Amino acid sequence: NGEITKGMVLPLSLSVDHRIVDGGEVARFLNRLMSYLEDPISLIME
Repeated sequence: NGEITKGMVLPLSLSVDHRIVDGGEVARFLNRLMSYLEDPISLIME
């Protein structure tokens, strides 16, 4: 609707040496990290 709203944002970045670490593994790590940040209780429950 053209309105400005407040939201929670945390920019994350990760630098890796792709000669050593596969990009797919990094993507899975960041996705898991994001899920833990969105729902910290899930970190305790696992």
